[in-house]
Amino acid sequence: MEQSTLKSILPPIFKAAETGDQFSVRYLQEWAVSYSLVVYPILIPVLWEHLENNTHSKLCLLVSVLTITAQVGRCLDNGKHDFLVKSLPLVMKWTNCHHFMTKIYAQSVLLYLWDLYKAFSKEDQRLDYLEPFVEFIRLKGDIDKCKKRMSDNRFYTLCHAVEDLSFEAVYYIIPRSSHLTDDELIPKKEFEISEFWSDSLCIPLHCNNQPLCEAAGRVEGQQQGKDEVDRNDQEISDNVQKKVTPWSNSNDTVILKELFPDQSDDSVNNFKRDPQGKLILVASLLHKPPNLGGLCRTCEVFGVSQLVLNSINITEDNQFQALSVSAEKWVTLTQVKVQQLEVYLKDIKQQGYSLVGVEQTAHSKSLTTYKFPKKTVLLLGNEREGIPVHLIHMLDECVEIPQLGIIRSLNVHISGALLIWEYTKQHGFKTTG
Repeated sequence: MEQSTLKSILPPIFKAAETGDQFSVRYLQEWAVSYSLVVYPILIPVLWEHLENNTHSKLCLLVSVLTITAQVGRCLDNGKHDFLVKSLPLVMKWTNCHHFMTKIYAQSVLLYLWDLYKAFSKEDQRLDYLEPFVEFIRLKGDIDKCKKRMSDNRFYTLCHAVEDLSFEAVYYIIPRSSHLTDDELIPKKEFEISEFWSDSLCIPLHCNNQPLCEAAGRVEGQQQGKDEVDRNDQEISDNVQKKVTPWSNSNDTVILKELFPDQSDDSVNNFKRDPQGKLILVASLLHKPPNLGGLCRTCEVFGVSQLVLNSINITEDNQFQALSVSAEKWVTLTQVKVQQLEVYLKDIKQQGYSLVGVEQTAHSKSLTTYKFPKKTVLLLGNEREGIPVHLIHMLDECVEIPQLGIIRSLNVHISGALLIWEYTKQHGFKTTG
């Protein structure tokens, strides 16, 4: 790949690393950057920029930057000495990070780079002032935690950014080492039956790094052992956790049966997810991105037809996206400002919808006995103030969640999720006569 192309894609990769993706994705992001910097050392200054000016970025990005620094320090041939001299003081300052696990990770990278520096630059004395600090970490620091952080990252410890680049490593070994399940992997056999076209590939088909392959094999053996335990546990009790992966099933009935195991086969077969939808969730009074992101995810999971927000722009917030996990792409979003909410509720009521508020009032109904109308608009209150009085007077009903504890109320996201689930139980299935 051309240097100019790599230079243009590095900033988006660093930006993507802020989202805190699962390990298998992060390893590949880190690999792409490490490869680019080792092959084109002229691009290394982008790494210094992140090590020096990462104070306003998410800590997960810093962890990736530290991993990339260690990987480049190990794999770089031309300019290794200068790289180590420049990187060590920059990494050292992050060993005092206020976030404990980030501090531990920085310490592990510092020790790793220092050992490389001492082995490669025996005559250089420019960094002698660091040695007491490094040895203090080695003797008195959380060295066991450092080693654990290093050993957990297969890309950090075993993979060479350039020499180990292969289809098998990218699509099987690193994902397998990240503990992905079989249905999320390209089967290993695919790399065996493709030998006939392997000579025409731009990178090798197979990985020749035996320790890296063995690491993936150990994880596979652990997974098989776990699967065996799971099967034994299944014989004792069928009350085990199972994560539904809809894309792995071509039959919608299978998915619905997993989602609603207590329903009869007839009910499942007659289930209809109304494309027009009958439940609308109004969250215009909410302001906190995590609450709105979590509600968006809940709406997508249970087929809420529409989510009403004070501002659509909230979906671009990192905290929102961390909770929504892309649900905003699949849910119909409508923007209704707080000052427009009264007019909106009047209009929607004229369309035959019942207005239901999630609020504790003198005449509120208990969620345990309340029967939701098919066409329901569910209004959630503000995180601190709840639903304003003038809007409460517009509602057909207020519903409250019975409590056994002392705390006065639940988080608004949890309250909304409970009512959405209750609505889904009541109207998600069409019963047969």
